[in-house]
Amino acid sequence: MILLLAATATWASEAVPSEELIVWADPFARWERRWHVQTEVDFAPMLLLLAERNHATQVDRLQVSAVLDCSKDIELLGHHWEVNCVVEDLSLVALVQRPGSHDLDVLQQADAALTGARLQLQVTAEGGVANVDLEGIGTRNSRDRQRVEALRQVLSRVILPFHLGLPQAIYDGARWQEYNSRLMTMPSSFGSGGSTRLAHFLDAHDGMLLVQTIGEGTLLPTMGVDSMSAEPGTGPDGGMFIPRGEHVDAYEVAMHGVAVFDRDTGIMTERVWSIDGGLSAGSPNRLRGLQYAHRGRLRLLGQGESPDLGATLVARPAPDAPGQGPLYQPMEL
Repeated sequence: MILLLAATATWASEAVPSEELIVWADPFARWERRWHVQTEVDFAPMLLLLAERNHATQVDRLQVSAVLDCSKDIELLGHHWEVNCVVEDLSLVALVQRPGSHDLDVLQQADAALTGARLQLQVTAEGGVANVDLEGIGTRNSRDRQRVEALRQVLSRVILPFHLGLPQAIYDGARWQEYNSRLMTMPSSFGSGGSTRLAHFLDAHDGMLLVQTIGEGTLLPTMGVDSMSAEPGTGPDGGMFIPRGEHVDAYEVAMHGVAVFDRDTGIMTERVWSIDGGLSAGSPNRLRGLQYAHRGRLRLLGQGESPDLGATLVARPAPDAPGQGPLYQPMEL
């Protein structure tokens, strides 16, 4: 896939539009397959993972490697399907903010909870992922719900790379834009926001269809909290309450990626993507230099193929950092 990223820009710039329309019998065929997804997230702000009882760890960076077995379940209105994806296997590699003695236990509990879990998706005929729910993990109280939501945010970074909207007319040389893609969102329990635009370039090459994607935008990790503030001088008690919104950080992000589609079936067989961003000049935490990144790759698995995902562990950011874990190795695309 590294070669594809380097070469596709040339193919895109030299493409000659074709009048041959490509029609696929089942636009949902990709959701009847098994997949291997590898992804890495630099969280901004950090992700709080909770153990079942008492302990928690703050994750700055997380690598997830997962095998998914997906199948269509229920046809919905509006050319949507409900899809179930079972997590056959999973491993996690984390960098934590403040290393502690319970970090590995928290991570292993997350692994155990997610392995065998079921993701319920709503997907569109155009290739969109409209909704992601995590099923099969019971909750008894607010702590459980917070724990499960953090796990859902982890798996959403695994699923959202499947979101790639295609145009209604598909042909060699097609060009189209996509606004506010689900892939271009930040993990947040309170709802992220912002505005993004992607440009897609489809070109045929060697019996395949390649879709190169570039884009940019502004992302908000949370939409802020509305509150009331007192304005002196009016009202029965000498004051008036007026709405006030919390000022939140904004991240300026850029995205690039390449996806490979089977020309005969329309199934996306591979994709690599990279999203990187930093704080805008007007952000409250500008001087902290926080960064957000989401990158990775996915590929269609062959029948009976079971890749080795490695062990779940807590890594060290540098050779002289405390802890017994191995040195963290950033993901290479």
